[in-house]
Amino acid sequence: FCHLPIWLGWQSFFFLVLGDSWWVDNLFQMVNLVLTLVAMYWLWIEIWRFQPLKTRPNFHVVIWLWLTVPIVLWTYKNNLLEVGVSYFALMAVSASFKAMSGQSKWSLLVWSAVAAFMTLGAMEAKGVVGLFPLASGLVWLIFDKERRGRAWVFSFLILFFFLLFLGTL
Repeated sequence: FCHLPIWLGWQSFFFLVLGDSWWVDNLFQMVNLVLTLVAMYWLWIEIWRFQPLKTRPNFHVVIWLWLTVPIVLWTYKNNLLEVGVSYFALMAVSASFKAMSGQSKWSLLVWSAVAAFMTLGAMEAKGVVGLFPLASGLVWLIFDKERRGRAWVFSFLILFFFLLFLGTL
């Protein structure tokens, strides 16, 4: 597998639209940082959805702590592949939370497909490392005994859709 097409294609879009000026790469990294923060916020909402607001940890504190880790900003500044894989993986895990917390079979089907598609994006952004969201169904099997049947179906669906999307490439 060639693991750069998504990432280099996304970056080349910026250069195509904005030209080859020195600031385009910085804007590209800033946009990706904002997209990652949005994906983190979506995951945060999915995790804490059923908790009262007063008992939830503060999202802003988590973001500030994350940004104070020196390697995080260094990764974005130097345009490493981890930027792309982290965005897609966060989106895939958020979609798996959405699939498992939904009540209907339709939402399970749709959000499993979204999770599989985002996992494919993570794999195409950095390679085999991007496949770890496929294990989210197994994590649900281990830790959520109440929805074990739904977790089995989700595990099957995310693998099925991932192989279907991969096969269409």
